Amino acid sequence: MTAIADYAYLHCRVSMRAEGLLSSKRMGELAVVPSGQITEILQEAKFQDLAENHPTTPRELEQAVIKDYLEDIEVLIRPLKGAARAFLNHWKYRYEIINLKRCIRHQVAGLPPAELRDSLIDIGSMEELPLEDLLRAENAEEVLRRLEGTAYAEMARHAREVYEERHSLFDLEAVLDSQYYRGLFDRYKALSENDRKPLSRLLRELADQIHLVWLLRYRFVFGLAPPHAFLLLIPSGRMLNQAQLLELVQMEKAADVMQALPPALAEDLGNPTSIVAVEKSMDKRTQRAAHQVLRYTQFNLARVIAYLALRERQNLKVHEARKGRILSLYEESIRIEETLPETLIGGAGA
Repeated sequence: MTAIADYAYLHCRVSMRAEGLLSSKRMGELAVVPSGQITEILQEAKFQDLAENHPTTPRELEQAVIKDYLEDIEVLIRPLKGAARAFLNHWKYRYEIINLKRCIRHQVAGLPPAELRDSLIDIGSMEELPLEDLLRAENAEEVLRRLEGTAYAEMARHAREVYEERHSLFDLEAVLDSQYYRGLFDRYKALSENDRKPLSRLLRELADQIHLVWLLRYRFVFGLAPPHAFLLLIPSGRMLNQAQLLELVQMEKAADVMQALPPALAEDLGNPTSIVAVEKSMDKRTQRAAHQVLRYTQFNLARVIAYLALRERQNLKVHEARKGRILSLYEESIRIEETLPETLIGGAGA
């Protein structure tokens, strides 16, 4: 079948759903408009359930926003098959990794299963983690061992090896994040040429964003040694290849890293004063790539991923604004929170 025949339905569905992607200005109004106007904005953004049923706690809000996103994935994955379906299925694994991390953290902290169960995200019919089995595990290592034979077996094996060697929750979670993205790029390589080509720039912009932000945090916030930090990075990006990353990770100052970036990237970033500023600038590059895919390509998997990436960013903005309302934060506090990075599809952290 031709690409047009394969993706005609998805092209239509994505185009319709993309009408709910609002401008940054309109999304920012969620933090300041009177409560009675919030519903109108949510309806424009096609958050119908959230518009009709207003969550009263941060936990309910988190679940409502994630539910909306997972429902998008559930609809868009239905007509896919083969490598394209495997790629999108892996894309949604990040939300299950959040649950996996919460299971591990609760085991390390020795908290009761009932408290853990209440903290987990309801993945619904798309759930693949054997959560009830994980709830019965006695420690972090057993949580990871119980994933043998599941879709998470390989990443769990790597994470368990690191944890048994270092007994570091930070390293365990960093390895899970790294393995998630490595798996995503492996599935990208298995796609058809029709799907790989338009998706290439978006994924490599994402890899650049992850590389640079992780490198700066690992080296200059958490103080990891260069070899340790390098091993936690993922496949090459668009502007930052493996050789460049190996050079950057050995630098002793964040300012030296910024000065050594490829000229085109350094010019785009300007003179950031913090890692947060770097992340915001890199995130904008990824957003532009996603918008270009939506605007200039058709009948391919890349349009699905571009829409989902932009939708997820919008969901984060909705979550920030609505959470501020629920917690009765002052308007200025909400505005400050909105200046923080809205990581497009960053670390799979909880």
